[in-house]
Amino acid sequence: MQHEARSADFIVLSESWLLEGAAAPDMAGYQAFSFPRPASRQEPSIHRGGIVCYVKQSVAKYVCIWQQYPANCYAVLKVDKAVGLPCDLYLFACYINPNPERHTRDVLRNADVWDCMLSHISTALSTGQVLVLGDLNAHTCTDPDYIDAEADAEEVLHGPVFDMMSTQPVSTARQNQDRAQINPAGAALLNICQLSGLRIVNGRTAGDRSGAVTFRRGNGSSLVDYAVACPDTMQMISSLAVEQDGTLSDHYALRLQLDIPAPPVSGQDSNIGGSCTLPRRMKGTAQL
Repeated sequence: MQHEARSADFIVLSESWLLEGAAAPDMAGYQAFSFPRPASRQEPSIHRGGIVCYVKQSVAKYVCIWQQYPANCYAVLKVDKAVGLPCDLYLFACYINPNPERHTRDVLRNADVWDCMLSHISTALSTGQVLVLGDLNAHTCTDPDYIDAEADAEEVLHGPVFDMMSTQPVSTARQNQDRAQINPAGAALLNICQLSGLRIVNGRTAGDRSGAVTFRRGNGSSLVDYAVACPDTMQMISSLAVEQDGTLSDHYALRLQLDIPAPPVSGQDSNIGGSCTLPRRMKGTAQL
């Protein structure tokens, strides 16, 4: 698993437990983009959250921080199209608190995180593509992440976000080995998908047609870690694998592979400024 991860262009670590002010550990060949959860947003006795994105050095110069939620429940990296993409890609790296309703202090609640994420997704879609990765602590069962054709969807399907899309969103069933009832986070995720045209990659993509569970503990297992993509990004995804072996975490790693439509130039691999060979495939690992 460790060797596999080191071949990835992007490695997203969700719930890193990094404290405010702490630097992410160095990883040879990668640049770290770290988003520790602020001390004011931590529970008194338990450290939660924190996100780290490791980007391969050859790609990192085309990556910058675009947005981040105040409590660092998610952060957004902008990947410039110069890396070989058809347009800029906005990577949402997420960790959503699983039990916000248990907290009495307002600073610990997820509050408007889902509304903010939808707003950022809509803005990102106006200029590029979107990919969401991370531990969303969302139970979605197999409920549709698209608008039912029999429903009155005029307002949504002809809204500004859908009008901008060059590719129509996927509207097919997905599989999910997690049979838990939909929770508030799951309902919020499905709502974002229905309103934005994003679709859940788990359970409908090569390598994970069954919707494998991503979390296992003594008392059960569930699918709470997701890849979610806009239609154009969905078309570039060649596989998603849930790595259930070789991990020390109770969450499994998701391995996502995108085929990048970067044609060779003059019979040679394309490069930018003569220094960066463009991959035909871009690989990412989300260790959750």
